[in-house]
Amino acid sequence: MLCIITVSHNRAQITARFAENLARQYFQNFHLILVDDGSTDGTSEKCQAALSPEKLTIIHGSGKLFWGGGLQTAYKFLKRQKERTFTHVLICNDDILFGEQFLEVLLSEFKALPKMTLFHAMQYFPEEQSVVVGYRINWQFTGIQVITNPESPNVFPTRALLMRADEFVASGGFRPSLLKHYRSDWEYTYRLFKRGYHLTTSSKATIEVPSNKKPQFEEQSINSFNEFLKIKWSLKSSNNIRSEIVFNLLCAPVKYKFIYTVRTLYVFLKSSLHYAVNTFLS
Repeated sequence: MLCIITVSHNRAQITARFAENLARQYFQNFHLILVDDGSTDGTSEKCQAALSPEKLTIIHGSGKLFWGGGLQTAYKFLKRQKERTFTHVLICNDDILFGEQFLEVLLSEFKALPKMTLFHAMQYFPEEQSVVVGYRINWQFTGIQVITNPESPNVFPTRALLMRADEFVASGGFRPSLLKHYRSDWEYTYRLFKRGYHLTTSSKATIEVPSNKKPQFEEQSINSFNEFLKIKWSLKSSNNIRSEIVFNLLCAPVKYKFIYTVRTLYVFLKSSLHYAVNTFLS
C-alpha cells in the first residue's frame, strides 16, 4: 500500500481538490494521511467527502505545526504503527495538479530503482513553461550556489517525493524544532543524500506546480522597517533569517558554517539599519 502524506492549514478548496484528484487515480491502493493544522474552513470535512474512510486518516494540529512540524507529526504516527501495511511513502504538496495515471506511473518507474533512492516527480511550472528535475547546492566561500536541473541533484523539495516505507521510518524524520517551515524539506533530503541516498527524478510522472503568485514577502516591495522585520522573522517567509542560519549550520561543510553565519548576520544588521533610518526619515 502507498501512504500519501500532506499538510494543510485553511486551504479547504485546494486540499479538497487534491483529495478529489487522488480519488480519480487508476491506482487505488493508497491511504492519505492529512495533517490538518488547525484549519477553521472545513478542510477536513471536504476531504472526508472526497475520500472513503478506509482511504483517509486525519491528524489535527494546533495551527502551529507548519510544514516541517506537520510532516514530523505524520512520521511519528507511522512509526508508532505496530503492523505496517504500507510499502511506500509519498509526501505531497496539496496544491499540485496531476493526471489520473500519476500514481500508477510513478510507482511503476520507482520499482526498477535500487534501495536508498529518493524519487521525485518531474515538476512543470506553467507560468514559466519550464520543467525542473531537481536542484543541487554547491557550497562555496562566497556563499551557496543553487543549480536548477543539475545532472546529479543533492536536494529535493517535497512536492511529490517518493521513498520506500522502511527507509522513511528509518530516516529519523524532520526537525521542526529547528526548521519549522521553509528549508525543512531541503535539510531532510540533503541529510539523506549525505547518508548515501540517490536522488532521482521521474522521466514519466509529472506534476504541475501552480503558477507562482506574487510572494507574500518580497524584499523589493519593502516600505518600512516593520515590513523588513516581518520578511526576516515570519515563519511564512522564505527569507526568514533564522531558517537560513539554521539550515547553513546543519548542512554546510564545517569550514563554511562560521563564515556563512557571520555573513548572514552582517547583511541582516546592515539592512536593518538601512530600513530603520529610511523609516525614521520618512
